[in-house]
Amino acid sequence: MSRKDDFFSSINAGYTCKGDFIVLGGAMLDGEAIADAHIKIPLKTPALDPMGFHLMGGRLLPTDRGSAAQFMYEDGQGRRVTLYIRSDLQGNRETAFRYVQDETGVGMFYWIDGAKGYAVAAQMPRQELMEIATKVYDDLEK
Repeated sequence: MSRKDDFFSSINAGYTCKGDFIVLGGAMLDGEAIADAHIKIPLKTPALDPMGFHLMGGRLLPTDRGSAAQFMYEDGQGRRVTLYIRSDLQGNRETAFRYVQDETGVGMFYWIDGAKGYAVAAQMPRQELMEIATKVYDDLEK
């Protein structure tokens, strides 16, 4: 077995998971990028399918104190909703939805719950975005 084959076997054996997961599409072996190394990481994402939005994908992102995750959902009309989650916040106890909207009509509900911060953003009516943010909150609290 080649070193690369052994590497893939090791990834597949070490990153087996059941249930929901995301796939990281790359790894490094001896300083070489291996683009087809698909590492599965367990992750629960909100199910927005009942609201007409399906998960398109996500990314892990750096923050000033750790990492965050960003997920993109899309409906049949091509409208997109972005969910941003970070879990490196300290000392926040109050959970309260806040709303902001920019000059282009993109609205965002955001809230902090313990050490986690969440934001749901889209260009849609405030009430519809509130329903999506509430569904996200409910799904992640289960």
